[in-house]
Amino acid sequence: MKRPTLDQSALGLWVVLLVSLLLRVVLVLRGGVYYWPDERRYEVSQHFVKLLGEGEVGEVLRWIAYSPAHAGFKLLGILPAALQHSLDGDLLVPALWFCVAPVISIGLVWIIALRSGASRQEALTSAFLLALSTSALYYSRHLLPYDASLSLGLLAVALASGRIGDLRAFAAGLAASATFLVYNGYWTLAAVALLLCVVKPNASNRERFRFALACALGFGAPIWALAMASALAGADFLNALFAFSGTIDQGDFDEGWKIPFEYLWHSEHALALLWLATLAYAVREIYARRAPSRVVEWGIAVAVSYLALAVTSSLLEKFVVYGRLTRQFVPFLCLLGGFGLLRLRQLTPRGAALFGTLLFLASLQAAFNFGTPLNQVFPEQFERAAIRIGKQHPGIYEFVHAQHIYPIAEAADLPDEYEVVLSARHPLQYLPYQYEGFGAEQRRSLRENDITMRLIRLPRRRGENADPEASQPEAAGDDEPDSVGHAR
Repeated sequence: MKRPTLDQSALGLWVVLLVSLLLRVVLVLRGGVYYWPDERRYEVSQHFVKLLGEGEVGEVLRWIAYSPAHAGFKLLGILPAALQHSLDGDLLVPALWFCVAPVISIGLVWIIALRSGASRQEALTSAFLLALSTSALYYSRHLLPYDASLSLGLLAVALASGRIGDLRAFAAGLAASATFLVYNGYWTLAAVALLLCVVKPNASNRERFRFALACALGFGAPIWALAMASALAGADFLNALFAFSGTIDQGDFDEGWKIPFEYLWHSEHALALLWLATLAYAVREIYARRAPSRVVEWGIAVAVSYLALAVTSSLLEKFVVYGRLTRQFVPFLCLLGGFGLLRLRQLTPRGAALFGTLLFLASLQAAFNFGTPLNQVFPEQFERAAIRIGKQHPGIYEFVHAQHIYPIAEAADLPDEYEVVLSARHPLQYLPYQYEGFGAEQRRSLRENDITMRLIRLPRRRGENADPEASQPEAAGDDEPDSVGHAR
């Protein structure tokens, strides 16, 4: 009996997924977990593990109702928090757990392409383009809900793609609801998934109505369950959720229409230009009515996602647009990119050579883009390095900008005499990070002022304590001695 073989495109996908996973594991191991203040939400998951161990389910529901922001992420974090507790491990446990989510997203792009009618080579090209995306990489080291929500949103899109029935439409609604609950900011991705359940060119109006109803039931079921459960616990989940929606105002509303373009340029550089070119080609094919239905659907997804962000920010002044919100339509840009590059290969005499050249250049750009996240140093790591220096060379030291900077960067008030002993680029000198809660004026201050992290040594004055033990920086997490001083 002939043994089944793995075709080249499937083998290529597994290689892409494996390399992508290894990159994220390396990223996590190089540090950066808990740099962003929002990562402290994971502590709620740890608290939930304690409450559930004590049988306090009602207390968990009250916590969710009174603090509904990204409630799904807090619930999703229970599994890695329980694993961390059982292993008596550190934050690497949940970080390694969640870093798998963007790898799943790459695989889901492959599935979406195939279910929508693309060839296996086109599907592999689209998945490869997402694997090259820096915006899909650098958040893997942080305990934030964005990657998990994105993978759930792409699951909803995969379920809504191609031929569907009532059950699949219901499942797509469930996945879209989970997308929204894990990270509320990806409501537009959830809406795209629901829309794709209904926009079926070969379906009758009756079928579209059934699909829409099944989607709505699936989307509403988890939210209704949380609302009812919290009501039994004496709280109001929905009102608290609506109240939270009015707090998304860090930054500038009027920038909403242009933030996606700025963010994608700073995170992807030439890769963003490739996406823009293939998007323009897809729009031309759609306008000429030569585009397959899948390209129309993906074009609608990009347009709906962008317009939802621009309108709710720049026009309605309801939500501020951040870089992380732009990531919702990056997978669709990659899907359109796969379509455009395969068309280029098929329709031009030297298409194969041009196709290979463009992917090679895109890979070089990605390798350059990945360099900064992989080599970033965060304040906690910087302080640990400073401790070792202080132990080896006693003296009077001070930190400069060795902390998270918010809301605005100011020039350091440096003494007349000092020696820079250690320096490293501040995480916020990585420009994509500056599109997370910072407005135009705040970004300007981050770029105009030198926010490089530095350890400076001050000259010892006559009569000051020369005891080496009193002048050594202590371990991160301990009380900071007077000889180190506060970060300037």
